Amino acid sequence: MTIHEPYDAIRTGTIEPWEHLNRTPTEQRALETANSDEALAAGRLAAEIIRLTREFDLDSVDLSRRSQDFAMVSAVADAGGKRLLSSAARRTTLIAESHFEADGKGNYRFLNNRLTIVDPAVGKADFLTTAANAIEFLIKELGLEIDWTPEILEGPPLFSTAVILDAGPDPKRVFKSLQIQFHKRDPNGVLLKFNPQNWQLELKTTGT
Repeated sequence: MTIHEPYDAIRTGTIEPWEHLNRTPTEQRALETANSDEALAAGRLAAEIIRLTREFDLDSVDLSRRSQDFAMVSAVADAGGKRLLSSAARRTTLIAESHFEADGKGNYRFLNNRLTIVDPAVGKADFLTTAANAIEFLIKELGLEIDWTPEILEGPPLFSTAVILDAGPDPKRVFKSLQIQFHKRDPNGVLLKFNPQNWQLELKTTGT
């Protein structure tokens, strides 16, 4: 094994897929939890993180004991494939949610679509944040120096009087599993969960 192999494997196997998955949720689309390409991509990324751990002779069980983020990614990888897309009381699942910022005056802007890990033993966590922490933990364990600063992307800072999402060709199908979460900035600019009293949903219809 050359010195470049772990570096290249981490770059192409985990960082690049993470960055691609980070760009996709900024598209203002309504996601179906049961048929989300993003959730499947998240499952593949989690599986690759664990696969590389074993390829480089690291103990994934030990890493899970020392890092909750790594443990949650490992749980996603173990759940695997389409099993992540169905609800279950005793296994890890992924939930797709559309997040919006409210200004408190009846206007809303699209932040991003997020995949939330739901672990029956640990609780909930944002997948991208958790996966980034697990990748950085793996990089540290391998003793690599990789210049990477993961940052969760957001949509453009444009507010509208309606909550707008692209539902594709069949809004009725998307609407059945659509989950929306609102946030509002506190005086320090920190986004906190918010429940608007009245809001209007607009699902746009586009072709396949």
